[in-house]
Amino acid sequence: MAEPQIEPTHLGDGVYASFDGYHINLAVNHHTNHAVALEPSVMQALIMFGDQIDRTYSVERYGSRAVRS
Repeated sequence: MAEPQIEPTHLGDGVYASFDGYHINLAVNHHTNHAVALEPSVMQALIMFGDQIDRTYSVERYGSRAVRS
């Protein structure tokens, strides 16, 4: 059975994400310009890093300024 097709997704700031069935590919400036291929364990580490930032900082929407909680 074929993997479901997921269209490349624009995440913002010229960054696109796509999925090849194993890696999450991050591209810059255009969805075919793959810069990074994250295997599942690296993606999990990135999620954990984001969770750590969420616990440490509260983000205020004044530009990209983050204020420590």
